[in-house]
Amino acid sequence: MTWLLILLPLASLSCSTDIQLIEKHEGLELCVYTDTTGNPTICYGFNLNKGGAASEVAHVGGNYNNLMNHSLPSNQRCLSQTQCQELLTPDVQSAESGAKAVFGSYCPCVQAVLVDFVYNLGQAGAAQFTTFKSYLQAHNYVAAANDLKGSLWCRQVGTRCTDDTSIIAQGC
Repeated sequence: MTWLLILLPLASLSCSTDIQLIEKHEGLELCVYTDTTGNPTICYGFNLNKGGAASEVAHVGGNYNNLMNHSLPSNQRCLSQTQCQELLTPDVQSAESGAKAVFGSYCPCVQAVLVDFVYNLGQAGAAQFTTFKSYLQAHNYVAAANDLKGSLWCRQVGTRCTDDTSIIAQGC
């Protein structure tokens, strides 16, 4: 009997972290912009209308009132990349907790997608995907991915959906 050994590059065995997925899917905008739902947003999809946003911006050394002041030129309604990273960290931690609360814990690649999903939709929004959750719990990752592909969320987020469902379909 002849055995064939196939060596795969290490890169093919790894996956993105939740922060890498979020940074890729949200993109970095240093100046305020209006998101697809009409909210003033900055950095990695940081919603300036959410509760506590003013104190979070102040905590990283930003001026919330300036960011929200539409009479200022757009180039004066910005934060630094460091400030954006500092805003991202607690939001990712919250999404990590939310993903575990809604879906439980999975292998790192699937868990990273679930965190990206919760970061985008919020914990309450993600919790509405009960069929998706049931497929995950049954470890039927292909069905879980297909369930997401058929959702309104998928039609709204484009590449994020394609990336996330591809990772989920591979499973653990």
